[in-house]
Amino acid sequence: MLGLSLPGWENLMVSFLVVAGFFALLAGVSTWIVVKLQRTEIASSKDELERYKVDAGEKISAAEAAGAKANEEAAKANKATEEIRRENLELEKAVAPRMLEQGQPARALKPFGPIDVKIIAVPDFETRRFSSYLVFMLKGLAGWSVEFLPDDGHTRDGIEIQFIVRVGPDWTATEEQRKQEEKRKQVAATLCNELRKQEIETTVRQVPEMRSMPGLLWPAQVPHDSLIVRVGMRPMSYFLDRRFPQSKEIREHMEKMQADMQRKQRELDDELRKRLEGLPGAPLPAPNPPRC
Repeated sequence: MLGLSLPGWENLMVSFLVVAGFFALLAGVSTWIVVKLQRTEIASSKDELERYKVDAGEKISAAEAAGAKANEEAAKANKATEEIRRENLELEKAVAPRMLEQGQPARALKPFGPIDVKIIAVPDFETRRFSSYLVFMLKGLAGWSVEFLPDDGHTRDGIEIQFIVRVGPDWTATEEQRKQEEKRKQVAATLCNELRKQEIETTVRQVPEMRSMPGLLWPAQVPHDSLIVRVGMRPMSYFLDRRFPQSKEIREHMEKMQADMQRKQRELDDELRKRLEGLPGAPLPAPNPPRC
């Protein structure tokens, strides 16, 4: 058939089978090589992925550490900023002119009735300004009698409230003298406390009565039943405390000593009152006034 005998066709079929086997072998070898290469590539890719994960983890850890450090530095910067802001506010408060809310103090002082007050201020704009606040509060709102006196050179920093006290035992005074002195103490303490509530440095000074030497401790032109309010420069406690840190401790110690002295005085007055209560006709010490 087609010019070939049966043996020819058999030989041709065998030849084709050999060729087909060869190509099948080539296909098998190619497939094996492809699979081998794929496995190698997969293994390499897996190694690359693991290295990427490790590198990425290290970079993330480094970034987190840098972020934590940045947050720490930011917290320190914020703290430093707040500290500077606090110091600036304290400085502004220390050098700012003194202000006075007048309504509440006037309501507390008005029940004492008309009180004669002399104001002595050092020649300074800020002290004159604060003195005008006092005049309006005491005269305009509380109904007191207020008069300015020229500075005599004895006014210290801060506000000082002065009033006369008798020298001698309590029972040597008349009933009217005891009442007037008790009233002066209460008025001075109330005014002092109202000013201190507004963080205005204020002290009370009891001036001993010395009739034999008028004008020595108390201005001769001021009646003994009056109060003197001395308005000095604003105390620079802020700068003093920063330059001499121990000054604050000394000031607190002095205040504690003064409080202890006042407490002991109250205890002595109470003890004396108890002893005199059993004596007929003996004048009793006045009740302890409010302290400033």
